[in-house]
Amino acid sequence: MFSETRYAMNGDLRIAYRASRQGPRDFVFAFPSTNCEVFPELASFQGWVEAMTSLGRLIFFDQPGTGVSDPFTSGALPTLEQWADSITAVLDALGSPGAASVLFASHQALSSKLGVWTNVAN
Repeated sequence: MFSETRYAMNGDLRIAYRASRQGPRDFVFAFPSTNCEVFPELASFQGWVEAMTSLGRLIFFDQPGTGVSDPFTSGALPTLEQWADSITAVLDALGSPGAASVLFASHQALSSKLGVWTNVAN
């Protein structure tokens, strides 16, 4: 259902991502610490994954320093701008048409319900 792990470049950092088949819209799952090789395959997540992929392309990615992306080299956590740049790099690598729905979740939201929906435009 999902591509093999691929990498987009955010400056000098490789950002790991996996995407489902292309659809009418893109949904990026943005979570502070993910592993794009694990999340799409979690049995407890499958109902949500199937529902989202019925609506469009679902994209999982790993921020620098998490999952299989390159480590964040400065020793500090990425800024909001760097985090957004990582999302943009992944969308560009996929040839996204310029807008995507971004799904933000916290640990609590992940265990009970989806957090916040927002839209991002290039």
